[in-house]
Amino acid sequence: MATVEDSNNIKPMQVDVDSASKDTETPTKPFCRKRIYLFADTKCCCCCCCLLTGVLSFILFLVILFANASAKTFPATRFTNIEYKSLDDVTTLHAYLATPKNPLPNTPAVIVFHAWNGMGEEVTYFADQLAEQGYYAIAPDLFRNVAAEPMNILHNILNVISTPQPRMDLDSDAALTYLKSIANIDASRISSGPGFCFGGTQSLMFATRHTMAAAVTCYGTYASEFHQVDGGKESPAWGKLTGGTKVLGIYGELDTAPAPEVALGFEKALVKKGMVHNITIYPDVGHAFINPESYKDEKAIGHSQAKGAWQEIITFLKMSFDNTTIISGKRRELELDVVAMESIPWHVAFKHRIKCAWKCSKDHFTKTGHGERMQLK
Repeated sequence: MATVEDSNNIKPMQVDVDSASKDTETPTKPFCRKRIYLFADTKCCCCCCCLLTGVLSFILFLVILFANASAKTFPATRFTNIEYKSLDDVTTLHAYLATPKNPLPNTPAVIVFHAWNGMGEEVTYFADQLAEQGYYAIAPDLFRNVAAEPMNILHNILNVISTPQPRMDLDSDAALTYLKSIANIDASRISSGPGFCFGGTQSLMFATRHTMAAAVTCYGTYASEFHQVDGGKESPAWGKLTGGTKVLGIYGELDTAPAPEVALGFEKALVKKGMVHNITIYPDVGHAFINPESYKDEKAIGHSQAKGAWQEIITFLKMSFDNTTIISGKRRELELDVVAMESIPWHVAFKHRIKCAWKCSKDHFTKTGHGERMQLK
């Protein structure tokens, strides 16, 4: 029983509400702890973390690969010997020019288009071969001072796909303008091509935009654009190619892009148009069989086919140039119009750059085409 004295001795007690509530809170878990699942405490969070980690790792992997591939490129000026301005007089362009030893008035000229890796030994070697036949030969650098080995797969894929076709068209036009400025050249006798691989497509595209004396394509996929479209309608790709241009197409029996069926379809279209042409499919060889290694080495794979194809090119050019009327002793004004048609529709050009990138990169793994050539080096 409490007395009055006891009640007077009772002291008030102060309670810390915040401390009490903190004592009841769930303690914070340390970040570095064992989780229920690999990366999280729930299945959903774990799956998201795994997916994000995989995506970021893949992106980092690609960045490293492309950086490594880019590091293995080299300046295209290693294989060029002239420079000139773009048509807008802003950019300095580069090219390789092979000049005949004794150029005469009204000398024919050839525009040689490089393969998917840019400027290299292939295009300069065959330009020199053309000069030995008495022609001027210019090989424009369409990738603006970036080149690589044919089997630098990642760089070449990215370069071929990403280089804008309108820019390459204008750079090719600038090469034609440069040729026109050379006093000894007969501007009415210029050939678009030979073009090799990627360049085989570029040579045909160029000839649809300009009226040329001849067009020579070596295994370029653009040949498929001249087939009849659905409903038997005529292809819209012809452009100025039907303006008197003589066409030579060189293909390999074992090639898959373009396959022999594409070459035969191209031939059928040329026959229907009544154009002077020759389409040849060489046996037992695939893509990129015309190369310096096969051409020079009698023991190399495809040597006889490379020699035969190159001789066919020389014979065809001579026929094309000899059948073009010239005025003796007088340089003719440009009948081959420098003012070109508009660029090839972007989706069409992009489709063929994809085809080129796929085929040439596949060569690396199948050891055919460009891959086979690398084994000859």
